[in-house]
Amino acid sequence: MKKFLRQGDIQIARIENLPHGVKPLPEYRVESETSGNVHYLIGKDVEIYTGGSDAYAACPKGAVLVHTHREMLNEIKKQDRMLPEELHAFVKERGLVRDHEPIVLQPGVYVFSRHQLYDPLEGLYQVVID
Repeated sequence: MKKFLRQGDIQIARIENLPHGVKPLPEYRVESETSGNVHYLIGKDVEIYTGGSDAYAACPKGAVLVHTHREMLNEIKKQDRMLPEELHAFVKERGLVRDHEPIVLQPGVYVFSRHQLYDPLEGLYQVVID
């Protein structure tokens, strides 16, 4: 059974391997259009990929998923060489955390999905907006 983590509308699961056909992305960032808050994955040597509506991350040294405001993101990005535990402490000490606690991810491969709700009347899925 997969263990799922959640940060607001983002669901995270550890997986064995990257799926075939995924394409590299420069970063993992999910931003709210209204609040300016952003979910951002940061870590040393993290590689990000996309495949369909999901994103994937290979985190050989672990990583941290941070929920912050877009105006604070540059300060966090400068710390990308820190180890996950150091990053976690850094964002908390500097007050860079918004509504959701940072999540430390151990070394591994992860899939990131937006939480969706099914509307049986419309027969459609809707992405949950945090």
